[in-house]
Amino acid sequence: MHQRNRPSQDLETGTPGKVRNSSNVEFEQFVSFVESTTQQTLISQFDSIAERYPESPSICGADQSLTFQELQARVNSLAARIADRNLNRKQPIAVCVPQGIDFVVSILAAMKAGHFWTPLDPAIAAARNQHILSDSDASLVLVNEESLATTNLSIDRKNETLSIEETVEARSSKSAPSLPMQETNDIAFILYTSGSTGKPKGVIHTHRSFLHNVKRHSESFQFTSHDRATLLYSCTVYGGVRDIFNALLNGASLHHYSLNQRGLTDLADWLVESKITIYCSVATVFRQLVATHQDRKFSNIRLIKLGGEVVRRTDFEAFQKAFSARCQLSCGLASTEVGAVRQFFLKTNSVVEKSRVSCGYEISDMEVLILDENGNQCPVGQSGEIAIRSRYIASGYWRRPDLTDAAFSVDPQDPLLRTFRMGDLGKIEADGELIHLGRRDRQVKIHGNRVELPEIEVALIGHPSIQDALVKTWVDARSHTRLVAYITSTDRHLDSDEESLRAYLCERLPGYMIPSRFVLLDS
Repeated sequence: MHQRNRPSQDLETGTPGKVRNSSNVEFEQFVSFVESTTQQTLISQFDSIAERYPESPSICGADQSLTFQELQARVNSLAARIADRNLNRKQPIAVCVPQGIDFVVSILAAMKAGHFWTPLDPAIAAARNQHILSDSDASLVLVNEESLATTNLSIDRKNETLSIEETVEARSSKSAPSLPMQETNDIAFILYTSGSTGKPKGVIHTHRSFLHNVKRHSESFQFTSHDRATLLYSCTVYGGVRDIFNALLNGASLHHYSLNQRGLTDLADWLVESKITIYCSVATVFRQLVATHQDRKFSNIRLIKLGGEVVRRTDFEAFQKAFSARCQLSCGLASTEVGAVRQFFLKTNSVVEKSRVSCGYEISDMEVLILDENGNQCPVGQSGEIAIRSRYIASGYWRRPDLTDAAFSVDPQDPLLRTFRMGDLGKIEADGELIHLGRRDRQVKIHGNRVELPEIEVALIGHPSIQDALVKTWVDARSHTRLVAYITSTDRHLDSDEESLRAYLCERLPGYMIPSRFVLLDS
């Protein structure tokens, strides 16, 4: 039987009670601060924190670090330059900047200038970035020298570009410029996810909904200004954006490590040297980290947050061996549309008997429903589709009312209260534990990334020699989920030329969406 560790428990004793730790006084003060300002915006919260901790480290990269005061000055400088453009505030600003300090400056500056933003990833296929740029109808593209060198985007007349480096050199100001203010229910950002129709779709988040997501993590993770948190996720996905604001809006320092550039070889040393206290990644990265450094102890880390995919019992056993008794392992259920909706906490002396770790139990203001095919709520213990009802979830899909209406419904008595059907199957046990039973559609998780299989099939069918395509998953000998593409073609030797197929797809899709195998079929 699992040891039931709920988010509201006492994290020292493992028993139900008041949350407390060595920094409890500061933590309680911050929770009160968050609760009193939930009608604010992400940028107003950041400014409040920057004024409160001006000399504290805010973000640390490979070759530089900024205090909150320095970060705020850069944000103010770039925001003033954006405001000079007199852009339409109903169109987003595209941020085509690699994960790291420049990215954080860019998104904060976009909001400081009264705009919302959407991220592009300079490291992925230009075709996908081009679609996001076109679909979002972005009025401005923020770039830096690195992204200009690596990204092949066709910027048309309706798009402008602005270089981060030019901005910092041209105008650096500690004082905030006079800029248009956003409201709490305004759009903060749009995150594009893999699309079941063959094209990525943009998920709309308001300041209000995402601030509440920060509040949920602040309470359960017991964030304080003394914490040092990782930034390992891509900044174009929910996990990356979550980690940025969880750290910065708590006055903690955010530490960026590029897995794409540095790989896993140096990660263990970096975690120790950086004195990381909060570690967040997909389960696959954690799994490879502990397997590569089996004798390493990470004594500073007090919390590990694993997301994006199923956490196995073997992952928990690796956690028990490599981390101290004061460390906690956090798992749960979340999505781009709703943020965190369930949490489960384990200590090194917990017991896990099932093959996978639980999704966990309820958290504040996020009601989990299990619905049958007719939309009726299922009784306890009966499986159905997982739906989330809350006043703090995404507003819908950007300029896709059809997809929004299919997935979201609004309470006629409360316009802020929405229900989102996740497309996942599950059931709720008598004690309130949520059991996840997989997807009901053709969406899968590859290394923590959400992938709609039809999007890969659409890209394959675009190849001049491919007539039809079907993409499925398979599990290899190491229990890793892989993609395999079955194709029919006019070229009978196409399956023996997998490298050319991969190169073709790499121009159109992110790396995690490229199949590991291609199988040519007669029909």
